[in-house]
Amino acid sequence: MQLRGATALITGAAGGLGGPIARALADEGVRLVISDLPGDALDCRAAELKTGGFAVTVVPADLRDREQLNGLISPRAEAEAGPVDVLMP
Repeated sequence: MQLRGATALITGAAGGLGGPIARALADEGVRLVISDLPGDALDCRAAELKTGGFAVTVVPADLRDREQLNGLISPRAEAEAGPVDVLMP
């Protein structure tokens, strides 16, 4: 499967498996939309990926909150990264 140029939405991107998954997809040329609880961990992950030269859009969200979950694919995220091709919950 060709991933280069695709857009992936990765939830839980600030820690656990989300970080390594984000990096692996970025290494394959995937544009990233990363999400996790708002805070330093998410900001740090985004900075790390951006410093590596990767295309990253950050959407802080608490997925336990239905309103935030519904807003996860925001118009801003789609405008910056394009429509989501891959979902990594």
